[in-house]
Amino acid sequence: MRRPSCALALTLACAFLPGTSTFSHAAGAEQQPFVTARLAHGASVSIPKSWNILNERSPLALSTISAPSVDLSGFAFKMDGVETLLVAVYPDPVLYASISVTTAAAPSLSPSTPTRFTKAQIKTIEAGIRQTIEKKRSKVYRQILEWTPLEKVAIGRHLAMHTSYLRNSAHGPRKVHVYKHFGEGRLFDVVLSTYAKSNAVNGPILEKIARSFTFPLAAANAPRPDRPPASSGK
Repeated sequence: MRRPSCALALTLACAFLPGTSTFSHAAGAEQQPFVTARLAHGASVSIPKSWNILNERSPLALSTISAPSVDLSGFAFKMDGVETLLVAVYPDPVLYASISVTTAAAPSLSPSTPTRFTKAQIKTIEAGIRQTIEKKRSKVYRQILEWTPLEKVAIGRHLAMHTSYLRNSAHGPRKVHVYKHFGEGRLFDVVLSTYAKSNAVNGPILEKIARSFTFPLAAANAPRPDRPPASSGK
C-alpha cells in the first residue's frame, strides 16, 4: 500500500483552517435537544437548539426551528479556496462555546488516507499545525498554554486526526479541539472550543457534536479504525 508523500503531509499541516477525545464528562448532554445542520458537500453535524448559527445577515436562533434538521447547504462562504460551511455559538458570557466547519478541495485525499500516515508524517503534520496556530496567535491572542499530540481517532465509520490546545484569552483560558476529516478529494476541518472553566458543562456537549459530524463516505473505502477516541478528560 502506497504511503502518503511528505509533500502531502506538509499540505495537510498548512491547510489548518480556524477542534482520542479529551473532553471531560458531566451529566446533561443527552438531555439537550439537538438539530442536525445539513451543510454543503453532503456534510452534516448536530448542534444544540440553544445555539445560534452565524451568517452574513443576522444570527439564526436554532430554538426557532421546529424540524429535526435545518438545510444550511446554501450558506457556504468561499475565500482563497477555503469554504466556511458553518459557524455556530452558544451565546452565553460564562458558558460560551463555538464550532466552525471549513473545507477545501484536496484531490489526493480519501477516507483511507489517515490509515497510511506514518508516525514521522503525523509529527510533520503536527508541527505544521502548531506553526500555523502560533502565527495566528501573535495577531489574535496572547499565548498557547499547552498542546495535546496529533493522533488518529475513530469518528463513526471513519478515521479523523485530532489535536487540541489551551490558549489564553481576555476571559480566561480556552480549550480548542481540532478535527481533520478526510473525504474523497476533500479535507474538512471541524474546530470546537469553550472556556476551560466551563469544560465540565460544555465538554460532553462538544463531544457529542464532534462525534455527530458526517460526510459522504463510500462503504468500500471506509477505513478500519485502529483505536477509539479516549473518553477520559484531563
